[in-house]
Amino acid sequence: FFGRLFGHDGGERRRRIALCELMLSPASVQNIKNQLESRNYEVVVFMATGVGDTAMEELIEEGLFDAVLDLSPGGILDGVVGGTRKACSQRLETAGRMGLPQIVVPGGLDFITPSRAQYKPEYEGRKSYEPDKLRRQIRSSKMELVSAGRIIAEKLNKAKGPVKIVIPTKGWSRIDGPGRPLYDPEAGDALVQTLKDMCKTEIEIIEMESWIEDKGFQLYLINSIQQMLNLK
Repeated sequence: FFGRLFGHDGGERRRRIALCELMLSPASVQNIKNQLESRNYEVVVFMATGVGDTAMEELIEEGLFDAVLDLSPGGILDGVVGGTRKACSQRLETAGRMGLPQIVVPGGLDFITPSRAQYKPEYEGRKSYEPDKLRRQIRSSKMELVSAGRIIAEKLNKAKGPVKIVIPTKGWSRIDGPGRPLYDPEAGDALVQTLKDMCKTEIEIIEMESWIEDKGFQLYLINSIQQMLNLK
């Protein structure tokens, strides 16, 4: 079944990369996917909705991937606040346990998506963005990001393989950054400092003066995952 799903007929296959994303523009996802495929990698895209990233972790466990490019671990944050895209318990752990190279970008950590039953009065005073009548994305706070940062660091510190965290300082999603609805650099800095304080020294943390949607930033990710795979 999985051979048919991923276009593998039992012969020699291309190296396969799991690409996890949410709140990245379709054009950016396609750009990353196309460039990796042009370098002879197979790319499978997962939406970080809680369901999609859980499926990704399960398929990593099955041995179907060689590396992970994780652009949206935002489900970790929703696990802190009781949000609708809450991640499974093994989120950010499977690739590390199997020794796979992985790059993690803080995409989707700029907002929370609490269910209506979990709404707090304080949310009304925060920046927010409503993509439609049914959804509201609320800016994450410093305290929430510190909590998420601790969890992310604890999970990534268990990794047996290489890990790189790459942070675009000008925005973590298409609605974050200067002039965009959810921009809050102080909250973002709280996450970055927590990761720097808590991640083991083997984890490389790179800050780039870029927006997650910038093609230069995406090219850096593409080159980096290729280099990590070449060293494997």
